[in-house]
Amino acid sequence: MSTLRTVLAAAVAAGALVATPPSPAAAADDTADEPVYLVKGYGQDLTEPPSQWSCATRWSKAIRAMRRRGWEGRFVRVGFYKQDTPATGCDVNVGIPGSGEQAGTQEGPLRELGRRLAWNIYNEHSHKGESVDIVGHSMGGLVARAAIAGYARREKGWPPKLLVEDAVTLGAPHGGSTLARLCFTRQCKDMRAGSDFLRWLSRTPNPQADGGTDWTLIAAEDDGVAGPGSAAPAGMRARHRVIYAEDQDLGHSELRKAVSGRYRMTFFNDGRRGSRPDGASPIQATQNSLFWATRW
Repeated sequence: MSTLRTVLAAAVAAGALVATPPSPAAAADDTADEPVYLVKGYGQDLTEPPSQWSCATRWSKAIRAMRRRGWEGRFVRVGFYKQDTPATGCDVNVGIPGSGEQAGTQEGPLRELGRRLAWNIYNEHSHKGESVDIVGHSMGGLVARAAIAGYARREKGWPPKLLVEDAVTLGAPHGGSTLARLCFTRQCKDMRAGSDFLRWLSRTPNPQADGGTDWTLIAAEDDGVAGPGSAAPAGMRARHRVIYAEDQDLGHSELRKAVSGRYRMTFFNDGRRGSRPDGASPIQATQNSLFWATRW
């Protein structure tokens, strides 16, 4: 991963990553100019104070770091709740509207949030032939996966076209989270191992949008919410998985905030296992994964 970081940085410095308009077919290519949907996690993060729950605070470090390293594409910060407005840094709210008990609350089913995210991507980009990338932290990774899974199966209610070139999840509980049993909202229930929602997701282990979607799963041994067995399961058949070794202070929230430094990691690239004592930080690894269209 550090070699990849060097190659990417050199390309940026040399001016090789120049923004170009996407082709009508949105062919997969190695670019740093695609829009990136940043999907945050559960509204009540038990590891952080309420002041850190907004879209702005959740993604500020990642956005600044990626801009410094040459990312040119627009960042679209996605929220779900009543408080997720432009005033709190959210560019899009895919929560359930209206006045019912699910409207803008933690009772909104993750499958429905995924469907609404898919429609936003379609309305803003896919119907024009433009592809996007998605980064989902924690629950946000499940919402991102749901958006593509429902489309991949052509389920009723999903948009007619979806172009997502790269998808990265950071500490997403693909296999469920034991902490989700400590709360009783619909979203917590959806994140419990064996839930109907996770069984629905498992029917499409490696969901693909039009033209293909390159998945990277990032996990850490120090993550007490979703460890590697849940956040980077081999059964999802993602082409790339990154697992950070223990005792490096990479907890659940740090996966979206650690923008620099060197870390011990194990990675799996197209089925090949490797390891590094000086691997890239989670956000640098995320940016690397978004840059490469099919492999890294």
